[in-house]
Amino acid sequence: MTRPAAPVTAAPATTTAAPVAPKPVPAPPATKGDDTKPDPAVVDTPAAPVPSGTTDDPKVGRDAPAAGSGGSSSTPQSTNDGGTSGGTATPPTSSDCSGTGTGSTTFDPGNIISDAVFYNATAMTRTQVDQFVTTQGAACTSSYCLKNVRLTTPNTPADAYCAAYTGGTNETFGAVLAKLSVACKINPQVMLVTLQKESALLTRTDVSAASYAAAYGWHCPDTGPGGTANCDPAYAGLFNQTKGMARQWARYRVDPGKYNFHAGQTATILWNVVESGCGGAPVYIRNQATASLYNYTPYQPNAASLAAYPGVGDKCSTYGNRNFFFLFQKYFGSTGGGASADIPLNGVTVTIPSIAHVAPAVAGKQIVAPSAAVAKGLAAGFAAIGLPYVYGGGTNGGGADQGCARAGES
Repeated sequence: MTRPAAPVTAAPATTTAAPVAPKPVPAPPATKGDDTKPDPAVVDTPAAPVPSGTTDDPKVGRDAPAAGSGGSSSTPQSTNDGGTSGGTATPPTSSDCSGTGTGSTTFDPGNIISDAVFYNATAMTRTQVDQFVTTQGAACTSSYCLKNVRLTTPNTPADAYCAAYTGGTNETFGAVLAKLSVACKINPQVMLVTLQKESALLTRTDVSAASYAAAYGWHCPDTGPGGTANCDPAYAGLFNQTKGMARQWARYRVDPGKYNFHAGQTATILWNVVESGCGGAPVYIRNQATASLYNYTPYQPNAASLAAYPGVGDKCSTYGNRNFFFLFQKYFGSTGGGASADIPLNGVTVTIPSIAHVAPAVAGKQIVAPSAAVAKGLAAGFAAIGLPYVYGGGTNGGGADQGCARAGES
């Protein structure tokens, strides 16, 4: 069943967003940011004439992002979360995804990031955001680089989702993002990581005016050929995309019942777009922040995706939520979620981790293995607790005999 697009009502910026009809669980991939029309055109002042509203060139949705960034590409290999469907996977670039920074953990599909981190709206000041954007974009020399963009934006009144936003003239992107983050009570680090995983605009050096059309992948549902991103040019523009993203995160928090995935519930999360035929697996979603990530990018990385980071997995791999998790750690440290990657190991003694999916009765207890090699194997196994498993090492979505063949069975 294909989920119909939610109705969109044209309205001036001062109008409260129309309500979104509840959607069943489980459900096909949700449309990103599907309940408001864009703000009136915003003037983007020099240094870079960035498209910003409904009068933009209709070709803006055609700009191809950096490899594996997802979001604004119209190529058949790309989906809105940097995943793939119906074609050869496009790998995330090493500059986008390499390393995990401090506080390294393994991916836990039910706890990608904590609420405390996700909603920490004061995690960065305007100056810190600007410095971060400048540092990440050091290799970019075009006038269109994100660090060079200046925006003139209108005042926006408070509504049910965000406090009032005070516009400004000739402001940096960092200033605008910081103000929107505070207004909508979202961590600016989350906004920055989302931008990178959707369009790689923090590190891209091939930026043009068109690059900002679908900066956050907002209103880019997987309804194109083969489940590819199908961006609506009516929502194009850096300010529209940034404001829309901040407000979308707030909607998931304020009106969680209107969306597919909910904290404290188990839902089937797909490996890839419906058209891929890969299916999915049940995930117990432990908090609102993780539910919000799935409502925006409704796929989980499979074992091949996680094992291949920062590269390409298999035909059923997606990378959006995987890249969000590891990029956040690379840039800012622990997400407050995930599972500990540091399994205590001392010779032949292995300590069972105290993490999700481990029964409290055995968490923290020690196992004495018959050899150091076996102990290392046990530690590796504990580090993978919570990750999907396919018998014999077969890839998710592969034929029923694929795993058996790899295990030497017929």
